[in-house]
Amino acid sequence: MEEKMKVKLTVGVVVTGSEALKSEKGANIYEYMVDKISSLGVEVVGFDKPISQGAGVSKQASLFFSKNNVDLLLVIEGTWTYDNLLIDVTKFLNCPIIFWATPETFNVPFPQTCTLVGITQTCGTLVKMDKKIKVILDDIYREEGFNKFKNYIHILSIIKKLQFTNIGLIGGSRCPGMLDTSFHELELRKQIGPEVIYVPSSDLLSEINSITDAQAEKVQKELIPDDQIENVEKDIMLQSMKIYIATKKLVEDYELDAVGYKCWPDLRHANICSPCFTLSKLSDEGIPCACEGDTMGAVSMYILQLLTGRNVYLGDFLKADTKTNEAQYFHCGAASSNLAKDKKEIIYRKNAQYSDYDWIDGLIVDFPLKPGRITFARIGEIKSKYRMVVYTGEATETDMFVRGNPARVKLDSSAEDVVNGLIQNGSGHHQIAVHGDILDNLKLFCEFLNLDLAVL
Repeated sequence: MEEKMKVKLTVGVVVTGSEALKSEKGANIYEYMVDKISSLGVEVVGFDKPISQGAGVSKQASLFFSKNNVDLLLVIEGTWTYDNLLIDVTKFLNCPIIFWATPETFNVPFPQTCTLVGITQTCGTLVKMDKKIKVILDDIYREEGFNKFKNYIHILSIIKKLQFTNIGLIGGSRCPGMLDTSFHELELRKQIGPEVIYVPSSDLLSEINSITDAQAEKVQKELIPDDQIENVEKDIMLQSMKIYIATKKLVEDYELDAVGYKCWPDLRHANICSPCFTLSKLSDEGIPCACEGDTMGAVSMYILQLLTGRNVYLGDFLKADTKTNEAQYFHCGAASSNLAKDKKEIIYRKNAQYSDYDWIDGLIVDFPLKPGRITFARIGEIKSKYRMVVYTGEATETDMFVRGNPARVKLDSSAEDVVNGLIQNGSGHHQIAVHGDILDNLKLFCEFLNLDLAVL
């Protein structure tokens, strides 16, 4: 299989520099910043002439950046210049524009560069032209300011990567009785970017049937410590390993980045056990998986993983205490093992949840969610418009009040407000969460992608 295409962000760089002010300072800053940004693994296209009086240079810059299809334009405010020139430069761009100005010191008789005058004048004008503007006010040589710029690049790189993302829907549709996991496929491509790849259940079953017991036993020995297995019959263990091997091959064959998995009723009808272990292990390996054919759950998990570099939790909102604002969540046992406080305490056992459904109990990964700050975020759609719904809390220690992957969270908002907010925003029943407080980055993500954001 060919290596998957690597997506790079293209960053344009230009500096303003008026002949009437200290334009040579802007030139020095330009050279420094081009070298600095190049170290971030992005493609840098710099326009090396300062934007100053006269429209000739600004129109050249306009064509230059348009031709190079920049995903982000950095305007270094070396000195004040005419705002109409920056309208020229950005005329054909539909990407975010970051203005970076070094504040001048107090107690100087007259500003040497007038950078603050320049950005308030120019940026306000460009906002009226419907341009997406962000401003950094910091010394260009300070790491704190550059870290803020790096974060913008990080988020925009994720947005660009989403345009080339494949979300697999194994089983080809949602599970019955779960209309809340429905989605608008064309609007998903248009508004966010991912393509949904439909993988029929017949492909999965064919792959499962092609795997030998010997292959399955080998994988079991490689992946699961014997002393953490509890009461799992050999045929269940082997079948669970075969599902994992088969699904991993489909992920590779279809070049999938994340998976929505229609686990039932197809596998039940084929006399195949529940695939919870497979979803857990693939998530360990960087392929987030949402069960019950939840495509937008998979999209949300993938975005949170890209933003944080951490594994993501999926669970049902099971109980809420409106007096203490605590909530309990759970799912069947398909969470990444990296979400356990101590991997040595994980138990690999049969899924007892489905005994009443006439379905073979598959292998699950049994542990509670580890404690820590946590952010819930899910993307969904109402009337063809996608939005993100976010709330936060503190995951706390919990006992195994149910088999699978229980979680207990002290919500930052009232439990009643969270429940009502989820309902009013049409959020699905699967709650998607990642450790850490990433609200600020989610706000930037939604702003850059033009998504509505509801913070509960």
